This record gives sequence, C-alpha cells and structure tokens, in this order.
Amino acid sequence: MFTSKAEGTGMIKTEAPKIEVTDSLSRSVIGKDLTLVGNAFSRGEIHVNGDFQGDIQCASLVVGERAKIVGALVADEIIVGGHVEGTIKGRHVTLQSNSRIEGDIYHESLAIEQGAVFAGRSYQTEKVKAEPEKPASSTTFSKSAISQSTKNVTGRAA
Repeated sequence: MFTSKAEGTGMIKTEAPKIEVTDSLSRSVIGKDLTLVGNAFSRGEIHVNGDFQGDIQCASLVVGERAKIVGALVADEIIVGGHVEGTIKGRHVTLQSNSRIEGDIYHESLAIEQGAVFAGRSYQTEKVKAEPEKPASSTTFSKSAISQSTKNVTGRAA
C-alpha cells in the first residue's frame, strides 16, 4: 500500500498498487497439502499437486507426481504424472513415467512414457471436444452445508 497526504485536507490518502491481469495469472494450482471435493472449471490452466475428488474441465491440465484425482478430466492438453481414476478426454494426452491411470482415455494423440501404468482402454478419435464449456448451472452452498463440510474435514463444527 502507498500513502500520501492529500493537499489541504490533512487526511492521508491510501492507494493499493495496481495489478495488471495477464495470461500468467490464469493458472490455478491445487497444492500438495490440499484435498478438494467437487468439480472444477477453468478457461485457463490447472495444476493439481494434491488430492481432488470430482471432475475437472479446463484448457490445459497438469497432474503432478504426488497428485491423486478421482473423476473425469476434460482438457485440450493433459499431462499426467500422478494417479488418475476416471475417464480422460483430451486432444493431446501424455502419461509420464511415474503416472498411474485407471480408466479410459479418449484422445487425438497419446504419448505413454516407459514406466507409466495404464489400466483401461485407449480410444483414438479424429476430433475430441476438449474446449471447456461453462456448466449450465452453478452450485449454491447453504450455511449449514458449509458447516457440515467443515465438520467433515476438521472433525469438529465450524
């Protein structure tokens, strides 16, 4: 924060620094110490390094080495380094050497590095619809649902 004295008023004027929104800010990261339950939608890039239970739809997805996802994944480009249980749909899908996939993969191109474990079926298609489409409805959470969710995560009421 920056402060300056407004002329003639005797008051201090406070200004927050301006933040320019750029493409580099369109990346969302789920940290290794975070567990999320629900669905995620982004027009940008998502990096998952923690646990995620639910579906993910985005432009580009990176599943880190220690990540575990249970749900469907839809993205233009998907790089998997961790564990995925569910269907994967992407134009370009890469399974890194330490990845473990349990589910089917729909793709235009698929690269599997030596050491990757893939238990499922691969379906090569000419066109995979992988652009994220915003869900038709949004989810509204009530205060009691949030309190119950907090209780489930922490073991005590919020």
